[in-house]
Amino acid sequence: MARHRTGQTQRIRFFALGAAGLLIALCPTRAVPPPLTLPITVYCTTLEARVYMDDVELGRAGEPLAVPYGRDVPLVVSAPYHIPANIFLPCLRPSDPALELPVRLEPLPASLVVAAQSPNRLRKTTTGCLAINGRDLGEVHLPFVTNNLPPGDYRIALNLHGYQVPPERTITLPPGRQTRVLFDLEYVESILRFNVTPSNAHIRVGLESITNADRSCHVVPHRIYDIVVTAPGYYPARFEDAAMPGERRQLNLNLTPLTFLILDPTPPEAVAFYRGRRVTERRIEVPAGQVLRLEVRAPGYEPQPLEVTLEPGEQRVLRVELKRKGLW
Repeated sequence: MARHRTGQTQRIRFFALGAAGLLIALCPTRAVPPPLTLPITVYCTTLEARVYMDDVELGRAGEPLAVPYGRDVPLVVSAPYHIPANIFLPCLRPSDPALELPVRLEPLPASLVVAAQSPNRLRKTTTGCLAINGRDLGEVHLPFVTNNLPPGDYRIALNLHGYQVPPERTITLPPGRQTRVLFDLEYVESILRFNVTPSNAHIRVGLESITNADRSCHVVPHRIYDIVVTAPGYYPARFEDAAMPGERRQLNLNLTPLTFLILDPTPPEAVAFYRGRRVTERRIEVPAGQVLRLEVRAPGYEPQPLEVTLEPGEQRVLRVELKRKGLW
């Protein structure tokens, strides 16, 4: 046995002269080749970091890896949601020691979306005052999108006119991903309160009937409501109204009573003509405060024109006695 200068063992076979006197040359066996790779270890604090060479995975960071001698070695260290790091190793030699390479991967920037929705999504929210980590960004359009943020913890505060201030949110932005923060808003309380005459009036706000003792209801700020007020013996009132955020709005309303003209003609079969139509009813609903022109007729009697004006809510009995034709 003999040692090769490279440190590898080789076997040498010794031969003697043959019987024919021929010289037989020494014939060494094939030497064991030196190793073709060099051990390296890439250290990285990022979980799931892997090492690649020529797009081929060598293994995980932190594990012993093998790279070839005799050529330049380009390495790439990558991990999910991080910026890959490039390592270039110049032509390695067998005498080079094992390498330990520390690598730091920078996380990809994060993205943040801030949005808000009102209760029952009745009103679209478009602007609000935003603060991130105590820094006031002023009034921004919603949803608000910002990119290229360092990953980490963030405090987000949002304030919208007409809504209660929601609690500040603390979130963690992971690298390389977009995080959406949705604020559920609550309206600042607004109230419509009604003072209606007569007191037995029925009040409807939107689809809700107001039945409580103080005749009030909670409403959505800025929303326009269809309001209908009715009472027996009165003309109904219908209108639209809205309240501002935090407003206690009182609506005063006096319903107009119905006005009737009650005919009591002689002869009883007489009929009235009012606004060009024949009226057989004895109780006629008429507008108050206007001059009413009507004519009472009956067969064999002289027609009698009348003009009358009634006050609101008045129910006047009008006795009319027609004269027979040809009698003076």
